[in-house]
Amino acid sequence: MLRTQFISALGASVLVIGCSSTKQPPNGTGPGTYISIVSSDLESARDWYAYTFEADIAAERENEAVRILMLRGKSTVIEIIQYKSELPEVQDRHTGLFKVGTAVDSLEREIARLKLGNIISESQPTIVDDDDVGIRSIVIRDTDDNRIQLFEYLSQPN
Repeated sequence: MLRTQFISALGASVLVIGCSSTKQPPNGTGPGTYISIVSSDLESARDWYAYTFEADIAAERENEAVRILMLRGKSTVIEIIQYKSELPEVQDRHTGLFKVGTAVDSLEREIARLKLGNIISESQPTIVDDDDVGIRSIVIRDTDDNRIQLFEYLSQPN
């Protein structure tokens, strides 16, 4: 149950090797990047990533399993996750990268392309609209079960 809540809190992840985007973030600073980090100290990670990537807090989320902090910079979205306790189902990912992502021109077009190539099934993936961060995204898994996120911008960063 905790694993389900954990996954629900994060949404679905998508990773596609070779997927590229020519789309610029709304402010035109360059291609977008999405980084999801599991940290043992959310506040320290927040300070480090916010300063390093010149990012602001876009959203804070919490459930029984995790605390999540979303940062958004000019061309980067950073998700910082801290487990509230050890979760046996996800012990292989205590700290470090949780998923990576890239901006795409059209999320719907990428989903259609991935379905055509049998990368995802007809019932996948779940599209997550994150109005706080200003992105729509999906998460997929590669052949080694790594999470890859594809996203499109909905709005300019603040």
